[in-house]
Amino acid sequence: MQLAESIRDHMQDSGTRLLEVLHNQKVYERADEGGHARMISQTVFEGIDIVYNDVVMEHISHNAKPISGLFEIHFCQDGRIECSFENGKCLYMNGGDISIGWKVCDSFRHSSYFPTGFYKGLSLAVYVPKAQAAVDAFVGQNSIDLEDICNRFCTDHVFGLVKDTGRLRELFMDLYNVPDILPEVYLRVKCVEIFVLLGTLSSVAGNERIYFERGQVETIKGIHDEILADLGNHHTIESLAERHRISMTALKRCFKGVYGITIYQYVKRCRMRFAAKDLVESNDTILSIANRWGYENGSKFSGAFKQIMGCNPREYRMKNKMS
Repeated sequence: MQLAESIRDHMQDSGTRLLEVLHNQKVYERADEGGHARMISQTVFEGIDIVYNDVVMEHISHNAKPISGLFEIHFCQDGRIECSFENGKCLYMNGGDISIGWKVCDSFRHSSYFPTGFYKGLSLAVYVPKAQAAVDAFVGQNSIDLEDICNRFCTDHVFGLVKDTGRLRELFMDLYNVPDILPEVYLRVKCVEIFVLLGTLSSVAGNERIYFERGQVETIKGIHDEILADLGNHHTIESLAERHRISMTALKRCFKGVYGITIYQYVKRCRMRFAAKDLVESNDTILSIANRWGYENGSKFSGAFKQIMGCNPREYRMKNKMS
C-alpha cells in the first residue's frame, strides 16, 4: 500500500487527476495553461511499479512524502529534465541518461523543470520491503538484493547517475514495446534483467555528475530569459557574465548543463525557429527577416537556417506558406 500511496500523493500534489483505472494500471493526466502531461502507472510486482511520463510543459512540482525503503530508477528517453532538490542541488538528465535514488528523506524531495519544454521517460518505483519478497518468489532467494543495488549508486542516500554501456538503455526501451501475449510476465522479466545489469555497473563519478547549485541555476535562467527577450541583438559571453556577476567559465558550463547546448547553439536555434515562423506568417522579405533575427548578410542567414531547419528559407516558405 505504501508504494501506491506514494504514487497517488505524487500525482495529487502535482495537480494531476486520475483519468482511468485499468487492470494493474492507472492513467493520470494534468493540463493547465503551461501545457499538458500524461502519466501511466503500471504494477509489475507487488512493491514495484513502472510510471511512464509524457510531458509537454516546463515545470511540475511534487511533494510526495518520503518513505523508508523506497527508491526510484529514472530513464530519460527524450527531452531534458532538471531535478531541483530541497537540499539546494540541481541534477540534469538528457535523453538516454539513467539515475537512481532513495526516496527516504526530505532533502531529496524535488520538483521537475523541463528546459526544452518536453520530456518523455519512465521511472521504476521500488518499495524494497514488498518488492524483495516478490522478486525472490520469481527468481529465487538470494539471487537479487534490491537494497544493495540502490546502495551501489547512492552512498549515504545520494542521488546517483548510472554509467551505462548501452545495454541498460536498450532494456528500458524494451519497456515501451510490451507484447500483447503475456505482457505481465514480459514486464517482470525485463525488470529483473534491469536489476541484474545494474548489479554489474558503476555510478558516474562525483566530478562527472551534472550538479549545480540552485542559486547559480536561477542566474542562468535569468540570462536565458534576457537573451530570449532580445534575440535579434548580439549578446557576448563577457557582457552577460559581467551583468549577472558570474564568471564566463561558470556561465558557459552551467548554461550547457541546464539547456544541453552552448549559448551560441541555443541562440541560433531560437532565432531560426522564430525566423521560420515569420517566413510562414508574413510576407516580409527574407533579408528583412534575416536582419530582424541578427543577420546582416542574407547568405549567412540562409546557411544557418538550412543547418537548423533542413532547407533554405525560400524553400521553407514555399513548402509551408498556405497563401
